[in-house]
Amino acid sequence: MIKAYAQTDGSSATAKATGIKITTVGPGGAPYTAVVTNNGDIWAGISHDGGATIHWGNAIDVSGAPNPVNVILTDDQPNHIFGNILTGTSGSVDVTHGTTIFSGQINPGGPLQGTLDINTTGKLVATAGDPVNGASGGFVDTLTVHSGAILGLGFTPDTDPSITPTMHYPHFFANTANLRGTLYAAYAPAIYADHQVYQDVIDANVRNGVFDHVTDNSALLNTKAVYDGSGNVDLVVDRIAFSAVSGLSGNQQQVGLTLDQLFGTGAFSSIFPTLFALTPADYAKALTALSGSEYAQLNQSILWSTGQLNSTITDRMDCGTNWAASAQGLEDKRCFVPGKVNAWARIHGTFNQTDGDANAAGYNESQMGIYGGADYAFTNNYFVGMAAGYFQSDMNFDDITGMGGASMNYDGFQAALYGGYDDGSWYARGIGSFGLYTGDSHRFFGLTTSPLDPAGSFDASTESFYGEVGKRYAVMPKTTVTPFTGLIIAHSDVNGFTEKDPQNTGVALKVGDQSGDSLASTLGVRIEGQYGGWKPEASIAWEHEWLDTVQSVHNAFASLPGAPGFNANSSDPGRDWAIIGIGTTYAFNPSSEFTVKYDGRFADDYSSHSVIARWDSKF
Repeated sequence: MIKAYAQTDGSSATAKATGIKITTVGPGGAPYTAVVTNNGDIWAGISHDGGATIHWGNAIDVSGAPNPVNVILTDDQPNHIFGNILTGTSGSVDVTHGTTIFSGQINPGGPLQGTLDINTTGKLVATAGDPVNGASGGFVDTLTVHSGAILGLGFTPDTDPSITPTMHYPHFFANTANLRGTLYAAYAPAIYADHQVYQDVIDANVRNGVFDHVTDNSALLNTKAVYDGSGNVDLVVDRIAFSAVSGLSGNQQQVGLTLDQLFGTGAFSSIFPTLFALTPADYAKALTALSGSEYAQLNQSILWSTGQLNSTITDRMDCGTNWAASAQGLEDKRCFVPGKVNAWARIHGTFNQTDGDANAAGYNESQMGIYGGADYAFTNNYFVGMAAGYFQSDMNFDDITGMGGASMNYDGFQAALYGGYDDGSWYARGIGSFGLYTGDSHRFFGLTTSPLDPAGSFDASTESFYGEVGKRYAVMPKTTVTPFTGLIIAHSDVNGFTEKDPQNTGVALKVGDQSGDSLASTLGVRIEGQYGGWKPEASIAWEHEWLDTVQSVHNAFASLPGAPGFNANSSDPGRDWAIIGIGTTYAFNPSSEFTVKYDGRFADDYSSHSVIARWDSKF
């Protein structure tokens, strides 16, 4: 980097700063032939008020060189030039490769001399106006934008034609303008009118050709070039409705419709300007961040939260000593001994992951549960039991706007009643369970200059029933194969609440009450064996959801009580699931055994992995 700075205190002294300057000739008066290649930043600034304001100095000055000097701007990474470039009568500026962000003027104020040539792999971005220096641009004899090249111009909403044009947005003046390539409009964060015109961004005496493409950085502005008969190029810009941007998902369009109604009311004064400077992809992500769809994802998690409790109780009820012999009537089943109480304890760790979709961000979820239970057999075939424990879930969502992503955590109490019939061959079981939770949310996202964290707290509950019937078949003396079918019914409730808005941006949500329902069938097969004290098992099943696979929440912006609300949907995990289980139990003695098991659940856009450990004791 080259940096030059000069400063005065406002007295009659003159401040001058030049980064690169060529004026001399060689020995004997022979002129030098010079090439200036810029591979990094050049900064040249001057201040006439003790540093309070910084004006452009001369970043590159080759106007006094005896021979024409070719200034080459090239870099694989964007480089920056702050300050003017003086080419002289026949010097040239060639943007040969990479991106150069230019804050200054080429030959400021004229005359029209030298050339500006933007080559196929080059991009020059002239910055928008600022209160001290005005806008960037240039005064050249010939301006050439080659096919594949990019000329970028920075804009603010100010288009007042009664003030010197160079004060507000970039202009390039030329005797001859040869145009191909792409004209790229870079809009600064601001509120833009429904229709506005930037006149004479290129002002040429002779214009050859037109731009191949005209693009911009805004999903909300449509930029068109207008070529008049005088060799000039104007830009005509029309605003696109917040809900009319192409490619929006259902959630995003719902938020966009609300923004359409709020625009122009004074609401969201710190948010609307940022939205105008977002590309279509980033704008869609911003709408997702505003929607609060994470709460629909939360409801999805709560709806399924008793799954591992039900799974471990199911595993507990399938605890025979030798199902192969029992299925053939050769041995009494000793899973539940009449008049005996069986106590057990279980801990599990679960990791869930979903990729999300256009409606809702994906998330990684870690869960932990610690349970204790006991059951009692009335006869050798009929039994009942109960279980209770603590459950915790931590959800971390994908970062979609550069702030690290939202996080939601909840924990609480789970309990279940269970019972059934099992004669060693046929069995039927049922589990009724529920959970009561409290939780906190932090919906981190970045749409302003300071981080946003609309935060809240909530209460939630869930109830579920799982029923299963099956029949064991002895395929070897110590191995059984058990086809089974099951039915899952679940319901969840999340109480509504209002987020906090510490930055007073208006983006905090009033989150509505929400509920979810699930009705799923299961069809599978379980293989079990007994070899000494070891009892390995494996299972595979297909689960099909018959109700809606997407959860929904109705949200509204809390700072605008009369403003319309919108629905936000969760991602769709898919309707069909593969469920895999593998584990083993070791019996230390007839009254004590230990089980370790892996459970996996897999859908189109969701996966769950659980490791479970359980201890059982009869007394």
